[in-house]
Amino acid sequence: MSRSYLSLRSSIDGWITLEIMLALVLLSVVMLVLERQSARQWQTLQQGEQVSQLRDNAAKQALMVQLTGSEAWLDSAYSSQQGRYPVCEPCTGVEFSTWFGATQHRVSAKLQALVPADE
Repeated sequence: MSRSYLSLRSSIDGWITLEIMLALVLLSVVMLVLERQSARQWQTLQQGEQVSQLRDNAAKQALMVQLTGSEAWLDSAYSSQQGRYPVCEPCTGVEFSTWFGATQHRVSAKLQALVPADE
Protein backbone atom coordinates (compact mmCIF):
# COMPACT_ATOMS: atom_id res chain seq x y z
CA MET A 1 0.00 0.00 0.00
CA SER A 2 1.25 3.37 -0.82
CA ARG A 3 1.37 6.46 1.33
CA SER A 4 -1.25 8.25 -0.73
CA TYR A 5 -3.72 5.41 -0.18
CA LEU A 6 -3.18 5.51 3.60
CA SER A 7 -3.51 9.28 3.58
CA LEU A 8 -6.71 9.06 1.56
CA ARG A 9 -8.05 6.30 3.82
CA SER A 10 -7.45 8.31 7.04
CA SER A 11 -9.01 11.38 5.39
CA ILE A 12 -12.13 9.37 4.53
CA ASP A 13 -12.28 7.96 8.07
CA GLY A 14 -12.08 11.52 9.41
CA TRP A 15 -15.01 12.64 7.25
CA ILE A 16 -17.08 9.63 8.31
CA THR A 17 -16.40 10.44 11.96
CA LEU A 18 -17.36 14.07 11.36
CA GLU A 19 -20.57 13.03 9.59
CA ILE A 20 -21.50 10.70 12.46
CA MET A 21 -20.87 13.47 15.01
CA LEU A 22 -22.98 15.93 13.01
CA ALA A 23 -25.78 13.37 12.69
CA LEU A 24 -25.72 12.79 16.45
CA VAL A 25 -25.80 16.53 17.15
CA LEU A 26 -28.72 16.95 14.77
CA LEU A 27 -30.52 14.03 16.40
CA SER A 28 -30.01 15.55 19.85
CA VAL A 29 -31.40 18.91 18.65
CA VAL A 30 -34.45 17.18 17.18
CA MET A 31 -35.00 15.21 20.40
CA LEU A 32 -34.69 18.39 22.49
CA VAL A 33 -37.26 20.21 20.33
CA LEU A 34 -39.64 17.24 20.53
CA GLU A 35 -39.28 17.05 24.31
CA ARG A 36 -40.05 20.76 24.71
CA GLN A 37 -43.02 20.53 22.36
CA SER A 38 -44.32 17.51 24.26
CA ALA A 39 -44.01 19.35 27.57
CA ARG A 40 -45.94 22.32 26.18
CA GLN A 41 -48.68 20.09 24.79
CA TRP A 42 -48.97 18.26 28.12
CA GLN A 43 -49.22 21.58 29.95
CA THR A 44 -51.93 22.72 27.52
CA LEU A 45 -53.87 19.49 28.07
CA GLN A 46 -53.62 19.88 31.85
CA GLN A 47 -54.81 23.48 31.67
CA GLY A 48 -57.72 22.44 29.47
CA GLU A 49 -58.68 19.77 31.98
CA GLN A 50 -58.53 22.28 34.84
CA VAL A 51 -60.64 24.78 32.89
CA SER A 52 -63.19 22.01 32.35
CA GLN A 53 -63.14 21.21 36.07
CA LEU A 54 -63.53 24.90 36.94
CA ARG A 55 -66.56 25.15 34.66
CA ASP A 56 -67.96 21.97 36.20
CA ASN A 57 -67.50 23.50 39.68
CA ALA A 58 -69.29 26.67 38.58
CA ALA A 59 -72.18 24.63 37.14
CA LYS A 60 -72.46 22.65 40.38
CA GLN A 61 -72.44 25.86 42.41
CA ALA A 62 -75.18 27.37 40.24
CA LEU A 63 -77.26 24.21 40.58
CA MET A 64 -76.82 24.17 44.36
CA VAL A 65 -77.84 27.83 44.58
CA GLN A 66 -80.92 26.97 42.55
CA LEU A 67 -81.68 23.98 44.80
CA THR A 68 -81.14 25.78 48.10
CA GLY A 69 -82.43 29.19 47.02
CA SER A 70 -79.52 30.91 48.74
CA GLU A 71 -75.92 31.81 48.02
CA ALA A 72 -75.03 32.35 51.69
CA TRP A 73 -73.47 28.91 52.15
CA LEU A 74 -71.12 29.48 49.17
CA ASP A 75 -69.11 31.93 51.26
CA SER A 76 -68.36 29.37 53.93
CA ALA A 77 -64.96 27.73 54.25
CA TYR A 78 -66.49 24.40 53.21
CA SER A 79 -67.73 25.52 49.81
CA SER A 80 -64.31 25.61 48.12
CA GLN A 81 -62.57 22.78 49.95
CA GLN A 82 -62.51 19.33 48.57
CA GLY A 83 -62.99 16.73 51.23
CA ARG A 84 -64.65 13.45 51.97
CA TYR A 85 -68.35 12.93 51.64
CA PRO A 86 -69.97 13.08 55.09
CA VAL A 87 -72.21 10.24 56.16
CA CYS A 88 -75.66 11.74 56.50
CA GLU A 89 -79.16 10.84 55.43
CA PRO A 90 -80.62 14.34 55.06
CA CYS A 91 -77.65 16.71 54.79
CA THR A 92 -78.11 20.11 56.39
CA GLY A 93 -75.90 22.97 57.50
CA VAL A 94 -72.21 22.20 57.77
CA GLU A 95 -72.69 18.60 56.59
CA PHE A 96 -74.39 19.90 53.45
CA SER A 97 -71.58 22.39 52.81
CA THR A 98 -68.98 19.67 53.40
CA TRP A 99 -70.79 17.32 51.03
CA PHE A 100 -70.87 20.01 48.37
CA GLY A 101 -67.18 20.81 48.89
CA ALA A 102 -66.37 17.14 48.33
CA THR A 103 -67.97 17.33 44.87
CA GLN A 104 -65.71 20.17 43.75
CA HIS A 105 -62.65 19.56 41.58
CA ARG A 106 -59.26 20.90 42.66
CA VAL A 107 -58.30 23.81 40.40
CA SER A 108 -55.17 25.90 40.85
CA ALA A 109 -55.61 29.51 41.93
CA LYS A 110 -53.40 30.58 39.01
CA LEU A 111 -55.83 29.07 36.52
CA GLN A 112 -58.86 30.45 38.35
CA ALA A 113 -57.40 33.94 37.87
CA LEU A 114 -57.02 33.33 34.13
CA VAL A 115 -60.59 32.15 33.51
CA PRO A 116 -63.31 34.83 33.66
CA ALA A 117 -65.87 34.31 36.44
CA ASP A 118 -68.83 34.20 34.02
CA GLU A 119 -67.57 31.05 32.27
